[in-house]
Amino acid sequence: MPIAYEYFEDANILELKVTGELKSREIVDYFQLLLDGDFLREGFIEIVDLNGVTDFVLRFTDLEKIQQLTGQFQKAGQKATLMCCYNQRARGVSAMMNPLYLSAKFTFLICETEADKDAFLESLS
Repeated sequence: MPIAYEYFEDANILELKVTGELKSREIVDYFQLLLDGDFLREGFIEIVDLNGVTDFVLRFTDLEKIQQLTGQFQKAGQKATLMCCYNQRARGVSAMMNPLYLSAKFTFLICETEADKDAFLESLS
């Protein structure tokens, strides 16, 4: 799986680094893994680094499941998802994923620079 993650309990931040070819099924598996775990707390923030993605394989059959699981993150108290997209390929991947987050009740932000991400996180403190 090209998705590696680390949870920072003190900050309530889940950081992901995605590398190589990302398949939509891996997103479903990752979401399910998180929801089945017990470490996410109310108000958590997900920071997704897409800069290492080389290709994105999106299957229509996974889209509905991804949307359903995104709704479950809302119920789990997710505060925000930040998509860190500092190169053209990463911005393209985030553009394909953006419709999956349109109905989300948490903040969804595409950060085109490290400064964008830092400014958002600073605004929370």
